This record gives sequence, C-alpha cells and structure tokens, in this order.
Amino acid sequence: MLRSPARFQETASRLLKLYFDNQDVLSPSIASRVTHCWMQAEAYALNIYQCASKVMAGDKIGSESSLSKVYWSNLDHEMHQIAMDILGISSELKNEYLNNAASWIKGYMFSYSGPIYAGTNEIQKNIISERLLGMPRK
Repeated sequence: MLRSPARFQETASRLLKLYFDNQDVLSPSIASRVTHCWMQAEAYALNIYQCASKVMAGDKIGSESSLSKVYWSNLDHEMHQIAMDILGISSELKNEYLNNAASWIKGYMFSYSGPIYAGTNEIQKNIISERLLGMPRK
C-alpha cells in the first residue's frame, strides 16, 4: 500500500468511526458528507495506483500530478472539517470524545497547509488549465 493513499484512507476510516460513534446526535446530512469523503479517499487511492502503475511500466506522469495535489489537499481539509462539525456537537454532550478531538483538531489545523505546500493550489490549477486543458496562459 502506498503511503499517500493509505493516509487518506485511514483518515476516512477514522471519520467513519467518529460518525458511527456519534450518529445518534447528528443530522442525516452528515452521513452523506462522510460517505462522500470515504468515496473520494478510495477514488484518490485508485488514481494514485494507476499513476504508480504507469511509472512502473516506464511511462511518465506529468501534469496529472497537479490534479492529484489539488485533489488530496481539498480532500484532507474536507474530512477534517466534517470531523470538526461532528465534534462540535458531540464534545458538548460526551466528555469521552475530548481525547479523540485533539488529534482531529491538529489534523484540521494542518489541513490548511496542504493547499500551500507542494505548490499552492492556485499554481497547480494554472498548470492544469494550461497543460492539461490547453487553455491560454492569459
């Protein structure tokens, strides 16, 4: 298993557990958001495995890496935002979740750095538009 997809699959699994531990006090819309994130994490893993297979076959990946970077940084933030939404409700009701909240809060704060490091998402979107979509630079 590759590190990057595994990281997001693990976060999605933790998010799913957090949801199930608190579903009695959550709105039904949270279930949809959690499911969507889990599916996005799986889709990301499949995409990365496809890229790894291309590299192993001797092919090159180019601007596709920009798509992956924008995708994972948005996914990371979205998963942690949902966790904050869940914990915002449950932390007031159940004290045993406060320890679990600390790791989610750290992850949430760190998720703000994802769109910046490894090339800002704005730069990556420019690369995508120019190199993959063939749009003019200006």
